[in-house]
Amino acid sequence: MPNRTSQKPEARNLREAERARQAKAHRRRNLMLGAAGLAVAGALPAGITVATNSHTSAQTATSA
Repeated sequence: MPNRTSQKPEARNLREAERARQAKAHRRRNLMLGAAGLAVAGALPAGITVATNSHTSAQTATSA
């Protein structure tokens, strides 16, 4: 039967492995949120440009 002294390193290793898993999940989540933010930040000016230019083109075509 194992004593408490031999169980301590095993318990420490399990805690460290769980912390490492949580840290990896946290980094992955932050990376995905950052990528989504960049996609939105990039798409917003493009959408505004397209909306602005298409409106101007439609007015020019009807007035001509």
